Amino acid sequence: MRKKFFVLNLIVIFVLLVLTACGSNSESTSSNSSDKSSAADRKDSNLPALPDDIKKKGKLVIGVKVDFPPFGSMDASGKNVGYDIDFAKKLAEFAFGDANAVEFVPVTSDNRIPFLNSKKVDLLIASLAATEERKKVVDFTDPYFGTSNLTLVKKDSNIKELKDLEGKTVITLKGSTEALALQKAVPSAQQLQLTTLAEQLQALKDDRGVAMVKDESVLYKIVDQDSSYKIVGEPFEPMAIAAAVRKGDTEYLNWLNAAIKEVSSQDLFYKWFKNWFPEFKNTPQLLPRP
Repeated sequence: MRKKFFVLNLIVIFVLLVLTACGSNSESTSSNSSDKSSAADRKDSNLPALPDDIKKKGKLVIGVKVDFPPFGSMDASGKNVGYDIDFAKKLAEFAFGDANAVEFVPVTSDNRIPFLNSKKVDLLIASLAATEERKKVVDFTDPYFGTSNLTLVKKDSNIKELKDLEGKTVITLKGSTEALALQKAVPSAQQLQLTTLAEQLQALKDDRGVAMVKDESVLYKIVDQDSSYKIVGEPFEPMAIAAAVRKGDTEYLNWLNAAIKEVSSQDLFYKWFKNWFPEFKNTPQLLPRP
């Protein structure tokens, strides 16, 4: 009789051990599954929910410049680099927990807004100035950079200030704010509008224009690398640089503005600025900081 009870007890103990082990494995499996789900949906806890249509893509699709250093260009290995790119990757990290969860689509000053509104991209981070005219067709985030326009000439040029450009040919970028700024500041200047920075510099080198007008962030980089050019005159027409979404895309806009505040609180804009714009003597007034 005692032997039967002993065997029965052993069976009960064995069953309990098996059930405990199964429960533990189930909890472990559930925990692992939860961890994976959490990693897939990871985002910064300070931000509102990412719009469903963006979340479903599993990546951010962003229009960026590829020929406009130090904002956006390609390095020797073919990777996107620049101030705008660092910002874009941080947004991808906030959205999906992965800085590489982003597709960069090359855009130019002329086609960037059409690309956005035709849904080839969902967001522009392409050194885009938030002008009143552009606000009619896209919605801008809070600024993530600020700059002004300056004048670039050859080292031996006699041009000293804006008024010296009156009636002369000046090189600008097609579809850019610098073209509008020059038209406003010096209406009599004849503009030679080109599509890339390389074309502009070549035109200036070939004397197809007496000067080139561009935002200061780019010109400081040029004169730092090439002593055959110089900057003249004072900065004019200051402008806020912002990201852009399609008109009425309020949910995404709110998420982006919250992300900009988070980046600013970590002082990352300043870190990127110091890295990409070492030639700047002063920090731009519109650069977001804590």
